[in-house]
Amino acid sequence: MTRCASGFAMKTCADQRLPLRIRKAREEDVPGILRLDRALIRHDRRFDPTLDPRWSSRPAGRAFFRDRIRGADGAVWVAEVDGKLVGYLAGGCCEAEDYRRVPPMAEVDCMFVQKHYRGYGIGERLLRRFLACCARCGVGRVRVVACVGNSGAIAFYRRLGFEPYDLVLERELSAARRRARTPSTAKRAPQQRQRKPEGVE
Repeated sequence: MTRCASGFAMKTCADQRLPLRIRKAREEDVPGILRLDRALIRHDRRFDPTLDPRWSSRPAGRAFFRDRIRGADGAVWVAEVDGKLVGYLAGGCCEAEDYRRVPPMAEVDCMFVQKHYRGYGIGERLLRRFLACCARCGVGRVRVVACVGNSGAIAFYRRLGFEPYDLVLERELSAARRRARTPSTAKRAPQQRQRKPEGVE
């Protein structure tokens, strides 16, 4: 499930003298990315209380971002202002369901921009950088998964050309609720790492 965070009152970096830089993440950026990811999880728990607030601090969280930075099938971009990380996007290749006839696919895993830096188009620039990379790599379709209650993220993605494709419904069973007291230790596939988007512009 993708996660992301966004406001929609647009400002311009030039008018506001915002010294913005979008670049590929490096391994030394991981602590800053994890800090942003923890903020994203706190935000997204308003839409999905099943999210583990400590995921980014666990070995699996650190390994996920390091693998994305190192890997050939994905990448992480960061938004930097005066040397400070204020946003990030992680994404990479994914496999479509085998019953679908679609070109090679990629997905946005997660994206976040700090609240004080929203409205400058940072989220859009991060996303467009990812889309351009996908196009160069021969990807023909990009997906993002948003929580149904996150209307801001849904509007953001729709404005940038994404269209609804699927709807996932869940039902909680009382017996299962009693057993689900600890976070799952199952290995997550890249698309399962996706979390719900919030503020990104």
